[in-house]
Amino acid sequence: MANGMLHLFLLRAMKATTDQAQETALRTYADDWRLFAQGLRKKAAHDIVGSFVTATDELRRTGMIVSLTKSVILASGASARSVLRRTAEAFGAKVAIHVKDLGVDDTLAATRRVPAQRKRIGDAVASADRIARLPHGWKGRARLTASLSRNQSRWGMEVTGLPGHAAARLRSAYVRAASGGKSARRAPEVILALVALHAFLDPALDLTRQTILNWAKRVAGDPHLLEWVTQAWTRELGQPSPPGKPRGPVALIVTQVRALGWEPTSPGLWHCAAEPRDVRDTEALRNHLDAALALERWRGLAARRSDFAGAEGGIDEEASFRGPRRALGKGKNATFGKYACVLSGGTWTRDRHSRAGYDTDPCCPLCQGTRETALHRWWVCPRWDAVRGLQGRKLALQGEAAGWQPRCLWECGLLPAPDPDDCPPHPPREADCGKPRQCRLPGSYLVFTDASAMRPRDPYLRRAACAFWAGNHEADSAAWALPGPVQTVYRAELYAILVALEIFRGDVEIVSDCKGVVDEAERIRGGGGVDPTSRHADLWVRYSEALGAQGIRSVLLRWVPSHEEEGSDRISPGDRAGNDRADALANAHAKRIGPTASQAARYDRRAQQVEAIQDVHLRILTAAQEADPQGTQGRGPQARDARPMLSLIHISEPTRPY
Repeated sequence: MANGMLHLFLLRAMKATTDQAQETALRTYADDWRLFAQGLRKKAAHDIVGSFVTATDELRRTGMIVSLTKSVILASGASARSVLRRTAEAFGAKVAIHVKDLGVDDTLAATRRVPAQRKRIGDAVASADRIARLPHGWKGRARLTASLSRNQSRWGMEVTGLPGHAAARLRSAYVRAASGGKSARRAPEVILALVALHAFLDPALDLTRQTILNWAKRVAGDPHLLEWVTQAWTRELGQPSPPGKPRGPVALIVTQVRALGWEPTSPGLWHCAAEPRDVRDTEALRNHLDAALALERWRGLAARRSDFAGAEGGIDEEASFRGPRRALGKGKNATFGKYACVLSGGTWTRDRHSRAGYDTDPCCPLCQGTRETALHRWWVCPRWDAVRGLQGRKLALQGEAAGWQPRCLWECGLLPAPDPDDCPPHPPREADCGKPRQCRLPGSYLVFTDASAMRPRDPYLRRAACAFWAGNHEADSAAWALPGPVQTVYRAELYAILVALEIFRGDVEIVSDCKGVVDEAERIRGGGGVDPTSRHADLWVRYSEALGAQGIRSVLLRWVPSHEEEGSDRISPGDRAGNDRADALANAHAKRIGPTASQAARYDRRAQQVEAIQDVHLRILTAAQEADPQGTQGRGPQARDARPMLSLIHISEPTRPY
């Protein structure tokens, strides 16, 4: 009765809204009004915003109060959201377009969210199955799978969340797509990490990454959001949502932060143990987040499968995947497929067939009473002694002496992360990096900047240093360590220019051999803006501020092609000499802060060992496939009964695992 009376009371406003907004559907329940528009971006955005304004005006004429802070407009995709924002501004900023700022109970409402999410996931699975059938090889399928994964994060998954069963369904689909449908008994964590290095195709990990990074980007673009969500954030900390059912966008962020083992102290500051995680520092947050997600990936795999024991402390992905990625770059799809099979624990021995339910004797036919496990095949069985060679037999002695620990190395070819003692000290904070601090007296300065990094291809050893050489003011020259967790040469080059600009006053000419940094610096100096969500935005913002600092009369930035051959007319002798002096300063300091000779030697020995182990795995797998090229693995219980294993040494991988 009450709903009916309210419906009659609002009937005039409903009819007026429907008449004026003919392209937009209006659905009502009690005092809850919902508007839906679809179509081309600009038209749909114009329809939905115009209808919202119309509905607001009509409701207010009836004496109702419309709260803009409780009204949410959603669009799928960054481009659609951008168009929606511009359209709303054209209507006089009557619409507050924020999604994650309110902590509403369910932004999309369960009746809309669940069917829409189910359809999108079904479409993604169907797309993955089509990718798996394409004759594009590993590289082509990997690119398509990565593109499919990126598109899955654009429909609001970081707002609505993703149930565990849906994440598992997507994960299996991505593995099938990347591997061409051959995924039996292979660890999905390894396949997805191998085909997309430095990315997170696993839907559960990608959800965590997108949720946290998108929140950080929103805060960078609008710092006032921190105040808006404080109440909802505090409520979620005090009264957590039920497991797997976050109450809303704010609850989802808090849940994902806690899933990493971090403490979401406040909307803008989190803690990992005693270390702070500042949400506004997007560059450092991205680095810490990727490291935490990689550790979570390998920790979960080690807990789930015993053949990956030893991976719980992390895997050196650069060293472990260097051989496979090299093969993929040369177009050797068959070789890469064999790497993927072994690394993901997908080899089918007699022991595995027996445990899978096949009517098969689990013992090695040549080693009576010994189960044919993967370790037995790789390192013990005398059938493959000739294939192992002298190097393989030496490795077998090393593995036996170590008790075949860690298993992930000897059985699957994955190298655990090095011990902290085998790595240089962590990069310092900015306050302790040794950079010059005292501003120089105003004058005319010609400053050459440069940067250097030791072991740039090895993340565990990589340490970067910055330097500048001040020419006629040589006493003012300096070199120091790049602070923070992001240790790249590009960032070090940028930081060297920034420090030079913060130190010197008067007329300053800065010369650098990093064209990318100089081009972007000149764009900003010419009046260009800094995107707060871009890479290294923290340093670019400081650079923009330093350009207008007191005491700076003029600034000139130049790029020099320092790698030109001697005598080239593209670089003057003076510029070459100045760049060489700055380069020498940076190299010398990078050697001081980088790995010691013993640390580098130990790391190289480990990297060489894992490549040798993978080589033995590959040669024995190839020989086993040649010995039994057909394979007799069936599918399902009937096939297992009808197709017993007849060969002495059987594996199920195809001869050419594309």
